[in-house]
Amino acid sequence: MKPTKRHDYQVEPSIETAAFVLVKYIISNTDNRIISCKDNENNEWQNVLRTLSCLSKDFHSLISNFERILAIDFSPLRLPRLNYEDQTKIDPHHVDMATSLMIAADLNPGIAVRYISGEYTGQNRDPGRLRDYVHGHVDAINEEDAIRLLTEGAPYKFVWEESRKNKLTQMEIGNQSSVDANKEAVKKTINKEHRYSHLLTVHNWVLRFSPYCRHNMQGMNMKKGKARLVWDATTIPPGAPWLTVINRIAPREHIREVTYGKIPIQFMEDILNLRASYPNEEIYTLGPDIKACFRFLRVHPDLVGALGFSIQGLYHLATAMVFGHLESASSWEPFRRIIERMALVEFNGNQDLESKHKYYLDMLNWDEFNTDTPTGLLQRSAMCSQIRGVLDEQGRFIQRMPRIFVDDALVASLCRHMKRLLASLIEAIFNVMGKPDTRVRQNHLAMDKWIGQLVSWRNIFLGLTWDTRALTVGIPREYIDEVSTLIKKSGLLHRKTFTVPEVSRIIGKIGHIGQAVKWIYHLISHLYASVSYALTKNRKLLASNSREFNDLLQVVQGKKSYEVLGVDKDEVELNVVSYARSRVARMPHHSKNEFPIVKTMKREMNILAELLQDNSINWCSPMAHIVERDPIANSFGDACLDQMGGFSVKLRFIWDVVFPNEIVQRTVRYVKSDPDQIGINVLEFIAIIINYAAALTAITEEFPEEDPFPILLNWADNKSAVKWIRICIESIAGRRLAVIFCFLIMDSPLGINAKWIAGDENEIADAISRLKSQAGTHNFSFDYSFLKQKYPILRNCRRFQPSPELLSMLWTTTLTESIPTLDKVRQLKQRGLGKLVM
Repeated sequence: MKPTKRHDYQVEPSIETAAFVLVKYIISNTDNRIISCKDNENNEWQNVLRTLSCLSKDFHSLISNFERILAIDFSPLRLPRLNYEDQTKIDPHHVDMATSLMIAADLNPGIAVRYISGEYTGQNRDPGRLRDYVHGHVDAINEEDAIRLLTEGAPYKFVWEESRKNKLTQMEIGNQSSVDANKEAVKKTINKEHRYSHLLTVHNWVLRFSPYCRHNMQGMNMKKGKARLVWDATTIPPGAPWLTVINRIAPREHIREVTYGKIPIQFMEDILNLRASYPNEEIYTLGPDIKACFRFLRVHPDLVGALGFSIQGLYHLATAMVFGHLESASSWEPFRRIIERMALVEFNGNQDLESKHKYYLDMLNWDEFNTDTPTGLLQRSAMCSQIRGVLDEQGRFIQRMPRIFVDDALVASLCRHMKRLLASLIEAIFNVMGKPDTRVRQNHLAMDKWIGQLVSWRNIFLGLTWDTRALTVGIPREYIDEVSTLIKKSGLLHRKTFTVPEVSRIIGKIGHIGQAVKWIYHLISHLYASVSYALTKNRKLLASNSREFNDLLQVVQGKKSYEVLGVDKDEVELNVVSYARSRVARMPHHSKNEFPIVKTMKREMNILAELLQDNSINWCSPMAHIVERDPIANSFGDACLDQMGGFSVKLRFIWDVVFPNEIVQRTVRYVKSDPDQIGINVLEFIAIIINYAAALTAITEEFPEEDPFPILLNWADNKSAVKWIRICIESIAGRRLAVIFCFLIMDSPLGINAKWIAGDENEIADAISRLKSQAGTHNFSFDYSFLKQKYPILRNCRRFQPSPELLSMLWTTTLTESIPTLDKVRQLKQRGLGKLVM
């Protein structure tokens, strides 16, 4: 990798850089016997070295070891590192050789890394061969990005001359507390990165004396026993608000969009498309890993010191892309996309890939292939404009490409095609990232996860359970139990107060459940509201009691000079304002102030805890309810202060309900401003619930044979009610009603989406909702004949009569603090939510 104008990092000239030059000159050009002679007090050079050695530990380490290290032969560094997998700790001699090389290179890591080359620069990779392989098959932008990254390394651009003060301050800050708290894990992780040539390790004094090296804060992320070193060039500590960190100044204009967040939905669509075309064939899945995908990218040699770090007494040059840089994900993105595309190209090619990669395919466990799988076990998938199947116009099979979510490949195909598709993925990985040569580097196919994996119709990856027979995606029971235990251990079920950090952690955990089970958001709406309230109070408390918070806030607002934060006048103001803005935003989230757990929050926590322990609940959803699909029918609803109504032409129902006097008396007509007021948003949400109940009743009586998981699209002219289909935070009554709605859609074959419609376009539903005023105040039995004459599309609609139990449940929940149990709603569904009459 050649030098470029886009890759340059240096520290301004300093006493340290000058001292190294002096020490190297003295020791390299003076009689070593005189230098090492302790009795020669009059030797001037000896006195210079002694004086420098007393300045600090780093000066002492530099001078006391310099002569020994200088004499070490560093040429073995260029030899292939055989038996690297046997390395259990970093060899001190390897550190000495690397440091000797750095001395020879005048502490310029770019020169040192280019000298070693090999695995440190990805010398084995052939950009020309990659271009020949992918050209014409992949997007030109992805092709050019991949070639550039192989040729120049990452990041795309970084040019910076750092001040000595900035560098020394970052060194003094050190690493996150998680590094000291997990010393053994850190040691093992650093050794792993070193043995795979992701780091070039030297003596720690190199950091201080090299004008091309800096320290970037490190953290240790421990998750389920797996340790990951996190490169943190974003955090600015309170003691140095003026500090400049790399992720704050790294150029952003050339960062490509990262799109792997769309992968889970695309994978669901792939499975539904397969089943739509092949309703009687088994679909198999697998989730293989790509090994160290972010580390695959090599850092440009002139920036390995800029991205380096000090940890456990050694300095590490980052020769492979770090986990946490602004460009980490975007640098991997073109390779991820290319592998996806080329796997499909290989699948459609003529090579006998199954024989070629039989060695790898035989390592897998294959679910017993049964050509006579009972069709009753295979759920159907309905076609629509979004789900069109996998056959071309001639009826030929079209394989969907594998999907890659960061380093997880998601593979799905018909059982009879699965071996070829996996072989095609292997071929694409090896052709794009390099064929395996485990003598000198690890296999890009993560063998620790590949060996023994089960290829089957049911698998777990991305923390989700994928079932291609039932066409569902769910949450493993182990994770449900983990969240349940977290809630118990938090003590929130018994305590009277909470803090923002502990509730935020629970919300984060439940957010993962929400990827597969959308209805769970209705059960944590008060948690969201409580955190929102607590954050507001935290800000007010900080504004009243924290001088730091007020100083930061006024710096952000431009009311105070940044000098109030103790920043020298010659520092860059922009960095300080950026720090102040970030700190002001974070402080309320980390505050340990306690807030009361009100009755509604306590009740929500109890409901959630009970459901998490309820083994009768299926923590899964039909994929067809998650992806975008055409609705089987549209429904329209509206409400006024006296009545509500709705209809669906396709499902042939129409209904209207007059609100009981207890609700009408608490509307805005009678209660102008009071916590007990029942707003129009609540009434409109009740209309949506009854529309759903009517639709569920309709499809239960006449279930659509073509679609086992139909979707209802409900139109309403109230934006809040539409939003409450997903989660309701603002209204207490709305949150209670949302629990009923949650229990209704739980395990239901009917999904629901909602969209807003302008009031003047919702004419029919509006007319239905005002029948009472049209017919007379005391007339509660309406004749739809006039409506059907005025709106002929209603001609075939049947009247839906909500069950008295359903209406009573809705009125009671709206008027009181009562919320029905899941069992009560289940029993109601079994008895019927209402009936359709002509």
